[in-house]
Amino acid sequence: MIVEEIRNAFAILTEPTPSKIKEVLSRLPLSADAFASCMPSSDGLPYGREVLFRTNDVEIVLIYLPPGHESAPHDHGSSFGWEYVLQGEMMNINHSVIPGSSRAPAYVSVQETMSVASGQVYFIEKGQIHAIRNGGQTPVISLNVYSPPLSGCKEYRISPDCLLPETESTGKGAAP
Repeated sequence: MIVEEIRNAFAILTEPTPSKIKEVLSRLPLSADAFASCMPSSDGLPYGREVLFRTNDVEIVLIYLPPGHESAPHDHGSSFGWEYVLQGEMMNINHSVIPGSSRAPAYVSVQETMSVASGQVYFIEKGQIHAIRNGGQTPVISLNVYSPPLSGCKEYRISPDCLLPETESTGKGAAP
C-alpha cells in the first residue's frame, strides 16, 4: 500500500532539507489511484485534507480540491513544503504583503501565479503566503510534505486593499 511505502521512506529521513524531501518524493510510485482508499472528503469546506503520516521532522498530507474550489490565502507557519500534484491542474497563487504605515494600510500584491499539472511538484518556502485554486473540471489531488510538521499556520482574508491575518489554522480545514 502506498501509505506504508510513504511511511517507510520518510520515517528514516533525518534532518530533512528541501532537496532530500524532493528526492524521496521522486522515488515513490505516486498516483491518484494509489490513494483511493484514503481520499479525504471536503465536507462542505473548500478542500479536504488527510494527514497520512507525521514524525517530529515531517508531515505528509493528502489534499482533495474539488473543481471550481479555492483555498483561502494561507501560510505554513514555520514549515517549508513540497506539493506534488497527483491529478488535475492546480493554480498556485503566491502573495506578498506590502507593509502599511500610519497613513496607509498594508496591501496585498499577487507575486506569482503558476499552473502545476499532474505529475509536477512545486516548492513553498517558509513564510510564503499562497492560495491554491482548481479552475478545471477534474478534482485536484496533491500529496504535500511539510518540514517541520505544520504549526502556527495562518489563513488570511482579502479585503479590498489589504491581506489581513484571519485565524490560526489547525486540524481539518487547516492550511493545505
